[in-house]
Amino acid sequence: MREETDLSQEKQSFLTGAFILTLASLISQVIGVFSKIFLLWLIGEEGVGIYNFPYPFFAIILSFSSVGFNVAISKLVAEYMAYHDLYHARRVFRLGMRLSLALGTAGMLLLLIMAYPMARFVHQDMRAWLSYCVLAPTALITSFQAIYRGYFQGLQNMKPNAYSQIIEQCFRVVVMLTAAWILLPYGLEYAAAGATLGAAGGAIAASLFLRHLFNQAYRLAPAVQKPQQKVANKQLIRRILSYAVPISLAGMGLPLFLLSDSLLIANRLQAAGATLSAATSAYGVFANNAMSLVTLPTILTSSLFVTLVPAIAEAHALNDTKRLQQQAQGGLKLTLLFALPAAAGMWMVAPALCTVLRMGTSTTDALRTLIFGLIFIALQQVSSGILQGMGYSVQPVRHMFLGAAVKCLGNWFLIPIFGLHGAAIATGVGFMVAALLNLWQVKNQIGNILLWKSMFFKPLLSTAVMFFALVLLQRTAWLQNIGAFLALLVQAGIGMIVYLLCIVLLKAVTKDDLSLLRKKQ
Repeated sequence: MREETDLSQEKQSFLTGAFILTLASLISQVIGVFSKIFLLWLIGEEGVGIYNFPYPFFAIILSFSSVGFNVAISKLVAEYMAYHDLYHARRVFRLGMRLSLALGTAGMLLLLIMAYPMARFVHQDMRAWLSYCVLAPTALITSFQAIYRGYFQGLQNMKPNAYSQIIEQCFRVVVMLTAAWILLPYGLEYAAAGATLGAAGGAIAASLFLRHLFNQAYRLAPAVQKPQQKVANKQLIRRILSYAVPISLAGMGLPLFLLSDSLLIANRLQAAGATLSAATSAYGVFANNAMSLVTLPTILTSSLFVTLVPAIAEAHALNDTKRLQQQAQGGLKLTLLFALPAAAGMWMVAPALCTVLRMGTSTTDALRTLIFGLIFIALQQVSSGILQGMGYSVQPVRHMFLGAAVKCLGNWFLIPIFGLHGAAIATGVGFMVAALLNLWQVKNQIGNILLWKSMFFKPLLSTAVMFFALVLLQRTAWLQNIGAFLALLVQAGIGMIVYLLCIVLLKAVTKDDLSLLRKKQ
């Protein structure tokens, strides 16, 4: 069994594998954020508005055809390989591939069918039709690569997945910017459609890479002997779907938030009297610019989520209530220690940041209103990790759906009155609802873990001192004369130094907090 032996020899410990995937995710997300900035510079706010229209709908389709199957295949492959049952591990792979490709094909057809009604009646901008059509095949291609990723992950070899993520992003960016640049002379509609072509380019590159690794190892493997007791295909399919469907539903939370913006921002702005061009540009400012910047700091809380889930799961499995409370407290404390200064600091440097990125004052205004939601986005991520680690996978999904419903209502009523500020307020309130419901559920399960002095007072005091220091710094004349880029670096550097000094002086971080990030013996 050369194939799986070679691969399993490269398998990593849990934390090593989590670190590899987290690092790859960080790199991919940073590349993704900056690619949106480059695209903005190339086709402008109205162009990126057209480009972003189909993606939330596309993300919901992917949650069913790819995300759920990725995790389901990895779990079942890992289970069978734990018993050295290579035969059934391969059958899970093949059946998962058929199911995922079937749903990917259905998703592709659904995008093609819905392209016209979505563009004509929902977005009220027929220029989005071509972007929907160009993006549709990616639903099929992505479902293909998801099964390979799940298979390697089930073998506890995270390197193929990590490398494929980076390869996918690099090819996506190159194809996206090149196609948009070539098609820009023909109009924004074609430039935006060309940019969506990048998704297919990246998915094809990642799929070919994963297929190459799979074939390379498979050729070296001897024939696998059938076991005496075989599991029926129907039973395997039921097991795959039993894991994939709940995970797919869980993955719909954030796309529903984004879909609310895609469906309502431009629509409600036009209802309030804005022109088609102005409404589409405003959507581009919010979805491409402000949301990308405000979610950039949450990449680190996503990493904390990855580490927190197994730590909580281990403590819960051992019925170690004290350790469970310590892990939950540590996760929430580290979240606030990071999210509070990140929100305050980004609010202060927003003008310089948007000037450097050539995003304009409209992005600055939307970003500053959206900033308060950053804290709740981070808390929602980490509190979901606590609940999932304890085995409560349904509750975070339900809370996210309720938050998305609040977001939709907020968009409908607030956007005609406050414009993009209304969308920003609705986003913050929606995540606040989801985060507070998660925290309430955590409190019900393991007791009150919110320690006001260490978790709130010390981070808030340190953040307030940092904020005051930045206010004084911005009033100095020399800062105004050194250019936006240098001013941004100086403010970010001084802000971090002041905050870290306060954290150290107040002893806000303890060894117990940092132990959350270390492997338990």
